[in-house]
Amino acid sequence: MPDLLKFSMQLAMIKQLLNKELISEKEYNLLKLRLMKDYNIPVIATIKSK
Repeated sequence: MPDLLKFSMQLAMIKQLLNKELISEKEYNLLKLRLMKDYNIPVIATIKSK
C-alpha cells in the first residue's frame, strides 16, 4: 500500500477520534505532526491559503 494512502487512512482515523471528542485538539495536532514526520509529508502542504 502506498505511503500516502496509509497516511491518509491514519489521519482519517485520528480525525474521527477528534470528532467524537475522544482526543483533544492538542493531541490531534501532535499525532498529525508525528504522522507527517513518519510519512515524510512536508508541513507546508497543510497550510491553508486565505
